[in-house]
Amino acid sequence: MPRWAEMILDGRKTVEIRRRSPGVRRGDVLALYASGTRRAVVGSALVRRVERVAAELVWGHLRGRGGIDRPALEDYLRGCERACLIELEAPRAGAAEVLLSQLRRAAPGFNPPQSARRLRPGLAADRAVLDLLGLWPR
Repeated sequence: MPRWAEMILDGRKTVEIRRRSPGVRRGDVLALYASGTRRAVVGSALVRRVERVAAELVWGHLRGRGGIDRPALEDYLRGCERACLIELEAPRAGAAEVLLSQLRRAAPGFNPPQSARRLRPGLAADRAVLDLLGLWPR
């Protein structure tokens, strides 16, 4: 399993760091997508808190919860004035992986986001994805 998804699922990474805000908010469910050869949603986590922080202050806010060392973080945030910290809770592995091909059958044209995006139950395509992930009542 790709490193970041595995670290979130086993609790070693509880804060996701983004250069831009992905538009998520407290209480949203994030699907954990494993890219590369895996190309599948492998689990989910709840958004506990979203915070915008000056890039130079991110390391102090992480307190070891970001799954990244300081040089890699500084490299990632180079040229960024403010970063978005997404604190996660209640990670859970999916009962089964949901392959990208399955997601695209349920929601034609679905593309996994670069970072994260909200799945809105009011949109038919998003509802189909939530259903496949077992996060939407039938």
